[in-house]
Amino acid sequence: MAVIAVLLSHLGLRRASGGGLGVDIFFVISGFVITRLLLAEWARRGDISRRNFYARRFLRLMPALFTMIVAFEVLSFIFPDAVYHANRKAGIVALFYVMDFARSNFNYAGGIFGHTWSLSVEEQFYLVWPLILMVCLRRGGPRLLLKVTAVLCVLPTIERSLLLLAGASSTEIYNRPDTRADQLLLGCLFATALWVWKENEQILQRLAKVSSYSVWIGVAAFAALFPTLQENLLTGSGEDVLYSVGFLGIAVAALLIIACAVLCPDHPLSRFLAWRPLAWFGFRLSYGLYLWHFPVILVITNLHLRRGGMPLEVGLSLVGALLSFAIIERPFNQRKRHFAAVQTDRQDGTATPE
Repeated sequence: MAVIAVLLSHLGLRRASGGGLGVDIFFVISGFVITRLLLAEWARRGDISRRNFYARRFLRLMPALFTMIVAFEVLSFIFPDAVYHANRKAGIVALFYVMDFARSNFNYAGGIFGHTWSLSVEEQFYLVWPLILMVCLRRGGPRLLLKVTAVLCVLPTIERSLLLLAGASSTEIYNRPDTRADQLLLGCLFATALWVWKENEQILQRLAKVSSYSVWIGVAAFAALFPTLQENLLTGSGEDVLYSVGFLGIAVAALLIIACAVLCPDHPLSRFLAWRPLAWFGFRLSYGLYLWHFPVILVITNLHLRRGGMPLEVGLSLVGALLSFAIIERPFNQRKRHFAAVQTDRQDGTATPE
């Protein structure tokens, strides 16, 4: 659902100005899922292999990204006016996960690869987060990790407010990894909280009950912002609200939905999100669609083929995502098993893959 929101926004639909909210949802989900995996490895092994962690992320993300960049670099020789040779520099920036720095520090849009700024934010965050997690667990255990994460969640909001007062541009605040970290950290916080309270059925039941009702607050927030974000929060004083406390507020709304999906599997919304076709699409195509849709839209626009309208852009984006998954992502994902966390059976010494 999140990647579809981003796609609709980049297509320029008037009532989808809030499609960028999909990136905010991405960040919260990512923090939650990755932290849950790291904590599960810690619970099994009493340690976390950062080497294996980064190897898995490399195999999951880099081959598809590299393929997409190469494909459009080749296309730039065939249609130089549509793809622009300047995008060759952007391809290198995207490949090394520094597009966020280029956009925030040098006002560099990034051309057809500008959307990879969000991938850069995530990868830079995960250079630091596993180390913070391990230090906290070794020094004070899960509860220290919970407290430290809660404090860290608040710091980017304070930082954004100070940057606004200092006259920083919205582009800088929007693209910097430190100013967007609270959304990732909120997902990390939820995963840590569930791990700390995993044996406390009373707390979990209370959380589930609250989540079953509060989820509609999150749904209402996104339903209201999706068609009107550009008009309400990206103009006038609304912009100050978004770039100070707004990002954290959006992340909280996303977390309300995620919490319901995790804690209340029988909830109507949870069942919808777990609907097999939707889950299939999310697991297999969401990453590829995010990679391919933006350059496809810009190239078609530059070739003056938008008379074909949305079907052409959506269709080519889906083809790119399907081919990416079938030819690139799935084979490399299978190689991840060689870097999975393992649990040694004390009786026979065999290892069980993650």
